[in-house]
Amino acid sequence: MGRAICKGLKFYKGKPDCGNLTESDIKLLNRRIKAMDFDLQGVQGFNNAQVAAGGADINEFNPVTMQSRKVKSLYICGEVLDVDGNCGGFNLQWAWSSGLLAGELL
Repeated sequence: MGRAICKGLKFYKGKPDCGNLTESDIKLLNRRIKAMDFDLQGVQGFNNAQVAAGGADINEFNPVTMQSRKVKSLYICGEVLDVDGNCGGFNLQWAWSSGLLAGELL
């Protein structure tokens, strides 16, 4: 995706290698990326969704232990809870972190 963005912005300086960008190159690229517009054509439907909102109410679980406040010894984590964020790793990090927490406390 990075190469496609750089190509679309006509930002190639010879071989596209991020290791060769100067600080001023990075600042310029940052400004250009922030100014980009994307014409979205639609979505591919629920079966191709990366994130789906909804799940168990987080207020029904202890955030320190991930244990249910209503059912003793019930631990829950990840996307089963009503926690979601933008794509880019937030949801995966939440799944791993909450799963590790719940698993270590069993």
